[in-house]
Amino acid sequence: MVIEIRRWHVLIALCAGLLLARAVIFSKETRPTLQDEATMAKSASQPTFWMGGSVPQSGMEGNHGEVSGKSPGGKEADLAIVASPAPLKAKTLALTFDDGPHPGHTERLLKILRDSNVHATFFVVGKQVEKYPELLEMIVREGHEIGNHTYSHPDMRKLSPADMLAEMEKTERLVYPLTGKKMRYFRPPGGQYNPAVVAAAKTLGYEMVLWSVLPQDHTRPSASLIRARVLESSKSGGIVLLHSGVESTLDTLPGLIHTLKDRGFKFETVAQIARAP
Repeated sequence: MVIEIRRWHVLIALCAGLLLARAVIFSKETRPTLQDEATMAKSASQPTFWMGGSVPQSGMEGNHGEVSGKSPGGKEADLAIVASPAPLKAKTLALTFDDGPHPGHTERLLKILRDSNVHATFFVVGKQVEKYPELLEMIVREGHEIGNHTYSHPDMRKLSPADMLAEMEKTERLVYPLTGKKMRYFRPPGGQYNPAVVAAAKTLGYEMVLWSVLPQDHTRPSASLIRARVLESSKSGGIVLLHSGVESTLDTLPGLIHTLKDRGFKFETVAQIARAP
């Protein structure tokens, strides 16, 4: 009797081993399909317009709330940015300025761009437009492009879908009467987004734009450091993220533009780069 029990134990163990091995094989066979489904689900939530390079997707720092390049846990959290569908023109670069308009700084910035014969894209904050509508009119009058950067510069991921829409719509209602044009592009504050933010932007007809060059001027580094970071990272078809209210940015900008031109770069707005043949 004892011997028979032990034989049954052996048979049960063998059967269990065979079932376990089959389960492992099945898991390996199906894993690529599951990964493909995850990739498809992720790509379906991507913004409609990306520029080359990579940007951090989590972690905040500085007064302007731009991303720091690290997640709250301290690990790198870079997200590869897919190039726009059309091939980009050789040696083009878009200068973009966030968070304005700013009295004093915006006028000075516009003079620098005018003297350099450069047109840029300004991602404006609704609260600032509400305070300084004449500055927005000045930006548009000088031929620059306007993009939506929300009304109050929140972390959009923390808002309800209704509040996400409200942030963009409030700025639109302020900008449209002053420009006569609907803004086409949206940049989430700090580059912080999730599928709900992407969906809200699409609902309002926006294409979401991030950047490929981040000199982190929101942290108030020296003018020379801003210059070095931009020159090091600028590539054809890139988008440079700067801020209109930073003194050191304005200090370095004239020489920076001159050097980039010497290196063969031509400056265009985001829309012009997006339309590149």
